[in-house]
Amino acid sequence: MAIREALTSFINRRYSLILTSGGTGCAARDNTPEVTRTLLDRPTPGLDEAIRTFSRDKSPYAMFSRAVSGVAEDSFIINMPGSPKAVQEILEFILPVIEHPLKLIAGAITDCQEDLVDS
Repeated sequence: MAIREALTSFINRRYSLILTSGGTGCAARDNTPEVTRTLLDRPTPGLDEAIRTFSRDKSPYAMFSRAVSGVAEDSFIINMPGSPKAVQEILEFILPVIEHPLKLIAGAITDCQEDLVDS
């Protein structure tokens, strides 16, 4: 219940980006994805797949990640693993592009062509 209460509090405070760490594995105690999923209005499975694809080159255990991401009201939630090293690697992977969905959620851009990332 603490996860739900914390996420709901952050959503109600209109935090643009909410990152969780841990609770994404296969143990009975790992329930962060289930809680997060119930709060999402619009899941972003493409991000989940991209993170797992990126991470599987770093660790064979990445394929077991059940992490989810998506939009809950005006907040973008991303579940990440409990390993600090994995979190750092994933952040380095997603930070160069995370501004784009945050702008979309905030209504700061309406045409994705306006916000193209340099290739």
